[in-house]
Amino acid sequence: MHRLIAILALLSSPAHAADARTAAVPMKNASGAEIGSVSLREAEEGLLVTVEVTGLEPGWHAMHAHEKGECAAPDFKSAGSHANPG
Repeated sequence: MHRLIAILALLSSPAHAADARTAAVPMKNASGAEIGSVSLREAEEGLLVTVEVTGLEPGWHAMHAHEKGECAAPDFKSAGSHANPG
């Protein structure tokens, strides 16, 4: 199975924001290669998250977000904790 790292530095990346209600960021694998993108759009009933990724093995995959928009190898601790706006 491929290892995924989603860098969702949306609030600190205005260059990726089309307007105040949308944002897009690249999806990178553990090697740092770009394998797709994640876009977020504010909707009437919440947040619409669209993930487009290529090159994964068939099967179920999961995604989560971290509190920081940094994800440095080898241990990826720079990403901080899992985002939990509770």
